[in-house]
Amino acid sequence: MHDPDSLWEAAFVAIRSGEVLGLALPERSRLDAWNAVLLVRPEVRRRGIGTALQTRVCAALHAQGFGFLNTAGVGTDAAYLGVLRRLRANIEPDWIAFQAALP
Repeated sequence: MHDPDSLWEAAFVAIRSGEVLGLALPERSRLDAWNAVLLVRPEVRRRGIGTALQTRVCAALHAQGFGFLNTAGVGTDAAYLGVLRRLRANIEPDWIAFQAALP
């Protein structure tokens, strides 16, 4: 996989006993990097896996010279906002994400 917009060398997968528990994948953007994916299986949430994955992504990007990681989510996603707060992210309420009511 050699997508020029993806930062595969800064992607991380959490695996236990051969089972994927979580995934973090950044992509390139005009603002250095974009947090494209942060997933943790529902049955293993609240164990620090998302925070650990995001921490490793941030460290890998920093080592590569990236100074900024842009991210977005929805204001009702308490778990994701918790990860960002634990990592002392600068959360801008007006920029969380577009939210629309689904039909």
